[in-house]
Amino acid sequence: MTVWQSIYDSPWHQPRLVVTLGAVAWISALLAMRRTPAKGDRVFRAWLGVFGAQILVDAVLTASDSPLLPAHGALLGNLAIAFVLLGDARVYLLTEHFSRAPSSRHGLLRGLAWGSLVSVLMAPLARTVSAFQHNLRTLFLTYELLALTQAIVWRAVVLPKRASHTPPETLAWLRAVAGFVVVQYALWALADVLILWVHPAGYLLRLVPNVLYYGVFVGYVFRRAPAAIRP
Repeated sequence: MTVWQSIYDSPWHQPRLVVTLGAVAWISALLAMRRTPAKGDRVFRAWLGVFGAQILVDAVLTASDSPLLPAHGALLGNLAIAFVLLGDARVYLLTEHFSRAPSSRHGLLRGLAWGSLVSVLMAPLARTVSAFQHNLRTLFLTYELLALTQAIVWRAVVLPKRASHTPPETLAWLRAVAGFVVVQYALWALADVLILWVHPAGYLLRLVPNVLYYGVFVGYVFRRAPAAIRP
């Protein structure tokens, strides 16, 4: 293990830094929503409650010093996959609900389907492509590039097509959320390219999207939300 990877695997990065940032943002958002109970969107409240907690649990249980290691390594692997699915689903659940017409149904199922699309595509490849089995970093990079492509398509194609029944402020917010995901996955992919083919110092760059994913995203979504959705 290189010194760069040692820094990346340090518990000061995950869970301590990202959990601290994420908890402060999440608790601040919940307190703000409680101060004005008559305002805000109920779905948005539920989203904040569920995914604010989920990402903190994810950061703790999948850290290098996870309490599930070493006795429950298999359980940790399954949880890591579930957390990846939830990490993508939180984005598409939000965008599906708020970019659809008010009478639209089944937004939950559509959001979960979009959020699990890349994982479903990657599952057979992970089992059959020998390069993925010998080097997990190439598996991560492929996933990141697919997720990056999906986020770009959503921001540039899908959301604009829904502009006719999405308020302009809400559409701008959802495009900003999708843009956040584009930046996050682009940084992860760039970092893994550096790690694989340039220099292991790419692990330092990987710290940035990790902080965005675990510590910043929920707070960013809350702060950018239109006044009609949040207080």
